[in-house]
Amino acid sequence: NVIRSEREFSEQWLGKSECYMRSLRFNHTDPSTDALMTCASKLGWYANQLKRSTALHHTGPVTV
Repeated sequence: NVIRSEREFSEQWLGKSECYMRSLRFNHTDPSTDALMTCASKLGWYANQLKRSTALHHTGPVTV
């Protein structure tokens, strides 16, 4: 539940326009290297934040 919409993912996690993912699907293309790097950077930052967290819901067992 981190991302609420494809638009939010495109803008906030990839640093692209709201229609970026839709354009990729339409054109049958892969995401750009800079979009992947932006996403990887954000994931790394959040992973580090979670590692440092002492909140029980961040340190407990993973459930799927």
